[in-house]
Amino acid sequence: MNQAMIDIESLSRKPNAMVVSIGAVIFDPTTDEIKKRFYKEVDIRSYTNLGIDRDIEPDTVLWWMEQSDEARKAISKSKITIISALKGLKLFLGVMGVPLTARRVWANAPVFDCVILRDVYQQIGMTPPWNFRNDMCYRTLKNLYPEITIPREGVHHNALSDAEWQAKHLMKIMNHMIEIQPTQEVTK
Repeated sequence: MNQAMIDIESLSRKPNAMVVSIGAVIFDPTTDEIKKRFYKEVDIRSYTNLGIDRDIEPDTVLWWMEQSDEARKAISKSKITIISALKGLKLFLGVMGVPLTARRVWANAPVFDCVILRDVYQQIGMTPPWNFRNDMCYRTLKNLYPEITIPREGVHHNALSDAEWQAKHLMKIMNHMIEIQPTQEVTK
């Protein structure tokens, strides 16, 4: 198993955004299974307590106010520190059983989720638990195959619900891609 889908919720859209929750799943596209789940909600006061400066955009905060009660719950209560959440994600991805350089981390899109997480890891002096070369873009495949759909499940804008749903959709797209590959003739 070397495939994971990550989703974050944040209070900004900038690379130095304040992360309020992290969701991830390890999945196996050969069996269409979600193997493991990870979800942590971050106490935003922990950034200040650690002297970590992260961005909060007023427009993003206003956007959160318009979301469902279920989605807002993830950003409204005290949770664990950002360091505990990042250590937890590092341990979680470690159960993939493959070297850091072989871990494929998918996101919708990695230029958001992966970049922000990598920036927080670096800011607190930790090495991210995957190599940047293995950032994989679910959004690209989703846009290449708009006809491949699955019913939406879970709470929109809940990091774990989004990560799980995105992984399920990605596996369906991957299976479709395998089905449509042309057979290749071997010539001598």
